[in-house]
Amino acid sequence: MQGKIIAFSAPSGAGKTTIVHRLMEQIPELSFSISACTRDKRGRTEANGKDYYFISVQEFQEKIRHDEFVEWEEVYEGAFYGTLKSEIERIWESGKHAILDVDVKGGLSIKEFYKDRALAIFVKPRPWRFWKSACAPALLIQLLVFQPVSTKPTSNSPSRTGLMSQSLTTT
Repeated sequence: MQGKIIAFSAPSGAGKTTIVHRLMEQIPELSFSISACTRDKRGRTEANGKDYYFISVQEFQEKIRHDEFVEWEEVYEGAFYGTLKSEIERIWESGKHAILDVDVKGGLSIKEFYKDRALAIFVKPRPWRFWKSACAPALLIQLLVFQPVSTKPTSNSPSRTGLMSQSLTTT
């Protein structure tokens, strides 16, 4: 099986991390791509190699020089985040597909680098009143995972990420 990448991007707070975690609960063939960053761990619960690869600014810049990132960004001065090529390879070597949440620029970079092996999905934020509903997460999973999808989209039927399931099975 040839590995694929699903990159979710959205503005902060739009729900991309929630979507990614729910999809991983439903689809065991997915594995989360752990990003590298230069910030300190937050609290006692974050762990290196689980939440992020916590590295120094110098180490991050060295990896940039050696072209080890698929995408990276200096979010704030001295605060770098990025996706390591080795992390994607690690996931593929385990026989799974990589799923990740990145900013919009990162999603586009991943799609450009991996071409047909990557699916970049932008999560459009919903109005606040939608997210206040207790059923919204369940509804979202229903739309993403269980909604039957036609392989021939029509002008009045929106494209759904259910096409993702189809693209994961084709090589």
